[in-house]
Amino acid sequence: MFGDEFDKLFKRMDNIFESGMPFYGYSLTIGADGKPIFREYGNKALGVQIPQLRGKNTVDEIVTNDEVKYVMEMAGLQKEDIKIHVADDVVTIEGERDQRRYSESIPLRHKVEQPKATYTNGILELVFKRSAPTSYNVTVA
Repeated sequence: MFGDEFDKLFKRMDNIFESGMPFYGYSLTIGADGKPIFREYGNKALGVQIPQLRGKNTVDEIVTNDEVKYVMEMAGLQKEDIKIHVADDVVTIEGERDQRRYSESIPLRHKVEQPKATYTNGILELVFKRSAPTSYNVTVA
């Protein structure tokens, strides 16, 4: 039943390979030693650009009632390579090792206290405890 469908699929893939149609892909996994493994596939000979694992990264922001957490992938670094600076309601995260460079500035949208940072298997987590919001009752004079 599925054999015919698989045969058709593989024939279509052979046609793509033979036609010279450009294609490219990659996978990023974590090895047994905890280091990232980057694998590429496709026909790069047709001018397909290989993405670099450095530069502008996506930072996930997770906000709860108690904390604000930022999560950023920074593959290939050691924790000693990462610098974090908080000033004027902006968090600046930078890291560099060999040819890998990361730099991100994140505006703080919540009132927070001193953060705690962890770096494991290429993932930086920066957790701020949220400060209690200040509220006032105002009497009209």
